[in-house]
Order: sequence, then structure tokens, then C-alpha cells
Amino acid sequence: MNRWVKFIIGLSLISALALSAAWHHYVYAPMQTQVEFEALMDDAAGLLKRRKTGNRAKVATSISSLLDTPQLGETAEKKAERLAAKKQIDAAIKDAAPEISNTDFQAYKDSLKSLEPRFAVLNHRHLEPCQSDDAYRNWGALRLWESWAKNRVDFSTRPEGTIAAYEAAISEYTGRPVSFDDIKAAGDAEYAAVTAQLEQLAEQVNTDFGLDLDSFAVRPENFSTSDEDIIARTGALLRNIEAQFSELGDFDFAPVPAGRVQTQRGYGPRYAIASYIRNDDAMRLYWTYGRYNHIYDTMLAVHEIMPGHHLQIKMETRRACGVGPISAPTPVLEGWATYAEFLADERGMFDAPDQRLGWLDYRLVRAMRIIMDTARLDNNLSEEKAWALWQKKMPKRLNDDFPREWARINSSPHHLSYIFGSQAILDARESLKQKMGAEFDEAEFHAAFLNAYHQSLMFLPERIEAQMRARTRLDYVEAGPIETAL
Repeated sequence: MNRWVKFIIGLSLISALALSAAWHHYVYAPMQTQVEFEALMDDAAGLLKRRKTGNRAKVATSISSLLDTPQLGETAEKKAERLAAKKQIDAAIKDAAPEISNTDFQAYKDSLKSLEPRFAVLNHRHLEPCQSDDAYRNWGALRLWESWAKNRVDFSTRPEGTIAAYEAAISEYTGRPVSFDDIKAAGDAEYAAVTAQLEQLAEQVNTDFGLDLDSFAVRPENFSTSDEDIIARTGALLRNIEAQFSELGDFDFAPVPAGRVQTQRGYGPRYAIASYIRNDDAMRLYWTYGRYNHIYDTMLAVHEIMPGHHLQIKMETRRACGVGPISAPTPVLEGWATYAEFLADERGMFDAPDQRLGWLDYRLVRAMRIIMDTARLDNNLSEEKAWALWQKKMPKRLNDDFPREWARINSSPHHLSYIFGSQAILDARESLKQKMGAEFDEAEFHAAFLNAYHQSLMFLPERIEAQMRARTRLDYVEAGPIETAL
């Protein structure tokens, strides 16, 4: 046989093998993983539904507990309204939550246990580039739920409000095992760190302005008294922040739509002073007492718009393994937006004393939420005692925040998202810096974080590294802007 014919036949066989291997890796294997994943999720559907029902019951119970707490200066009429609302929600909880026996609960735990190996196999596949994100996400969730199940004695007799139950609930919410002492330590450490920075700022403000921080915070020039003035001043600052982050090249993305500013009287969801409105590409500022204090502007613009929630949700994605919405729980969403604040600080955006004060004050409030929350269980903290603790540990300029923050920690564990989430991302960044050395690229770290699923804060460095590896090894196609559901 002619050697050129042999060469062509050999080359054809090699090409066929190469094409077959590529098809198996990039088409068949992901498809097979998806088929197995969907079958597994069908088998797990009843368990997931049970967990969702349990979560709704926990939220309702939290609201009931809040309604059980007398408010400061409460009138007889307000008390009657509060107790009537509590009676109504307690009745709804009773109707929606039939008793579950210990036998039923053990069967539930056994079902979780039997599904874990199948999730583990899918997770192992996913850690190779371009396998199913959903497999990893749901396997991580199952691991967490199993941990939660092991920490519960049963549904019907376990006392509510104990430290053990609190640990299990917070571990489930934040997405990684955490002890009561860990939670306390996080609040105390952040409080100490911020207090030290406030002391340094106080010396600077006294030297430059001849004022203490309480007086500096309420200077007349800090305030706006109309929606138009708030939007004009905050909008100009937002444009500057967006431009600075774009010029610094921190993010390997095509430009996102420009963010906007909206205003509304009163407090926002979860008693917030601002929120991100994804359908409007906007941060909404909530203001009370007839005036708005601009010392929080930089912190809010960074947290809500750039590089916080707006970039996170409305970015144009360059996912190495296909396109689709980026889904994440609250600790990951709030964790990223709070991490964005630290990025801004590293780049000098809080150098202005008034903006630095606003950021540090709000970090102090976040730390105090955890301090009060843990004291509720550790020391049976009542609202009156919490108010005394607030006055002891917090500056006078923040006294008006107490009613809002006390209500907030009694309504949900959302307040833990900021510190626990941002610290997990900072830790992951430091871990990968140490591991990768000169090969570590911070812009690529950000792209990898924002373009991968994160069901929880567990395994964060591994997830980001896997996505960084996928983006490096494979060609990717730019896609249009997408959204994720909060």
C-alpha cells in the first residue's frame, strides 16, 4: 500500500479518535451527568420540598417571636394589634406544621444518607472543567442538610431557642458548619477592628476639623432634605465610582449598564437603608426623619451598584462552560457586596473622612447585630437590656438605629450574611494567593467567583479555583447580560 495512503488513513484514524474524545468530554459526559443529575433530583424532590416547608415554618416562627416582644413605649392599642397578629400567625403555623414522629424523622435522615454517594459522584465529575454546576450546588446543599439533620434530635421535642438549635440553623443559613463561639467571635473581632479604626479617624477629624465624630457626622452639609438633591449628589458620586473601577481593570468583563439612584421615604426590606432594584438597574435609598445623611453614599454605591450587587447580577458573563443565570443564596450575594466594600477601601475610595466614617459606622452596626443576637441566647437579653448594651458599646450618633436593628435580628439570620460572607471570600482570595503565588490574578479571581454557582460558603476556594482553571484552559464565548433571582 502506498505510504501516502497509509499516512492519510492513519491521520484520519487519529482525527477520528481525537474528535471522539472531544465529543465524549465536551458533549456526552456533560449530557450524561445532566441525565444522572435530573434522575437524582427527581428522587430527592420530596426531601427538598420538606426542607422548603420547614424553612417557611422557621420564618413564620421568627415573626411570631418578634410579635411576642413588647415594644418600647407601646400603647394599649398597639399592643392589641401586635397580639392579634401573633395569634393569627400562630394559628397558621399550627395548621401548616403537623407533628412528625421520631420514626418519620429517622427515615428522613436515612433518605439523605442514601442519596449522598450519588451527589458525591456528580460533584467529583464537576471539579473537572465544564461539568454540571447544578450537581456541585445540590450536592453541597445535601451535605449541609445532612449535617443539620444530625444536629437535630427530633421535630417534636427539641426545645426551641437553644444554642444547639441556633448553631444548626445558622450553619444551614450561612452554608458552612459554625459553632456558637465562632459566631460570637466573628462579631467581637469585627467590633474590635472597627473601633480601632474609628479611634484613628477621630484623631484625624479632630486635627483637621476640630470636631469629635458625633459632631462631624451631623454637620449641616452632610444632609439633603429633598429627593432631587439626594439623587443629584449621590448620582454624581456613583458615576465617579463606576469610572474608577472601570479604569482600574479589576474585572475582566464587558461594561454593565450604568446604575441609577432612586429614593423612597421610610425603611426598605429587612429594615434596610438601601436596596438593589435589579429591574431598574438602581439602588434605592430609604430616608427617614425628614433628611438623608450622605456619609453613607460611597459605601452604599459600592455595595449596591459597583462592584457590588449590580455588577454581580447584571454583568455580561464569560462563562467557560456555557451560559445561564448565576444563582446564589443570600450569604454569597451579601458576602460579595460587602467584599466589594473592602476592594473599594484597598483602592482609596474611603479616604474622604466623612465617607470613611459612614462605612466604619455601618460595619460597627453589623458587628453589633451579632453581639446582640448571641447575647439574646447567651444572656437572655431582653429589648430593654439590649438598649442598655447598645448605649454602652455604640456611639451616640447611632442611637436612632437601635429599634431598627433590634427588629432586624429578631426577624431572620440575614444580618449574619455580611460578615460571614465577605470573610469567606477574603479567606478564599488569600488561600489562592498563597497556593498560586505569582500565577494568581485578582481580576480572574473575581471573574471566576462571579461566573460560578455557589450554593453555600463551603468549598469556596476549591470552587473558584476550578472555575479559574476552566476559564484558562478553554476558549470561551462572550454572552449577553443575564439576571439571577434574588
